[in-house]
Amino acid sequence: MPEEPTRLFAGLGLAEDTNERFHYLTRHQQSIRLSTAFDGPTLYGLDSDADGVFGKIGEGGVAIDTIEDMDRLYAGFKLGASRFRFQ
Repeated sequence: MPEEPTRLFAGLGLAEDTNERFHYLTRHQQSIRLSTAFDGPTLYGLDSDADGVFGKIGEGGVAIDTIEDMDRLYAGFKLGASRFRFQ
């Protein structure tokens, strides 16, 4: 039975910061399984410019406001590739 790939969990700051961390973590992995930590405002469906969230942006997870943020978060990863397992 093949060994289950390691799940890599990251998320902090901006999409570019987490993308850089994902690339570092997956550098020598045969199979890639990513789990993403999102910040509080993102989890609650709030944008980073919403009232009262300034101190929580990117804290404890990655801030995502737009589809372009998602593109930057996973830039360089072929999400449909057979060696990639997204969870």
